Amino acid sequence: MRRKKIVAIALTLLMIIGTVFSLCSCWYFWAVSTETKNIFETDLFVCYYDKNTQDKTIKGIVILEFTEKGQEQEVIVIPKEINGLPVKGLCGQIMGYTVPYKLKSNKLKKLYVNAEYLGYAKGNPDKNEITNVDIIWNTNENALFLIDTFIAENNFYVASSMLFFENYSMKYNEFKDSIHNGNIRYYIEKDNFYRIDNFSSDNLYVLPEDPSKEGYIFGGWYTDEDFNNKWDKSFPKSQEEELNLYAKWVKA
Repeated sequence: MRRKKIVAIALTLLMIIGTVFSLCSCWYFWAVSTETKNIFETDLFVCYYDKNTQDKTIKGIVILEFTEKGQEQEVIVIPKEINGLPVKGLCGQIMGYTVPYKLKSNKLKKLYVNAEYLGYAKGNPDKNEITNVDIIWNTNENALFLIDTFIAENNFYVASSMLFFENYSMKYNEFKDSIHNGNIRYYIEKDNFYRIDNFSSDNLYVLPEDPSKEGYIFGGWYTDEDFNNKWDKSFPKSQEEELNLYAKWVKA
């Protein structure tokens, strides 16, 4: 009699465990299916709609990896927006994928990072698999995101390398030879950076989009603060030569 009770209890426990496992599995596959529906492609990027946990509204776009066409490009710009939504992250891990997405390319020479505020998708990724690339860091994000996202075997061009590692001295030795000042600077106003760029031997440049300012019309880029010399789109001829450009504003 006692043995029968033990068997009955064991069977009941097995049934409960099986039911819980089944429910968890159903929830997991439903969640994975939902996450997969949030993945989409543009011409150059595989992207993901990142949603708020509470109300499920879309808070931004995460660029997960390059498409096949993206992997063929020598120059790529990470934009501020895709489909009218802010780009909030690069690479990362989403539910249902044990291997994090990475930016991979054997042909990339220059990467412009123009998104303003970057974060991760769900889970921190391993380092991206791009090396020997000039990465133009036109973002408000600090050194920590760059360190956690890219390996040091790239060249990073920033507005001020002196200030870049101000709060990250522990990582300085690893990255100190990789961080450089850009030698082309675009100013919206005096001392207010809009973009930076850098001369490279391949002379690969992407002209920035025209800036905007409420109540004014953009009047072009000038090489002097008094707006006497309009920029003729000539670039530095060496790494040591610097080019400062100033936006002229005309009242609307």
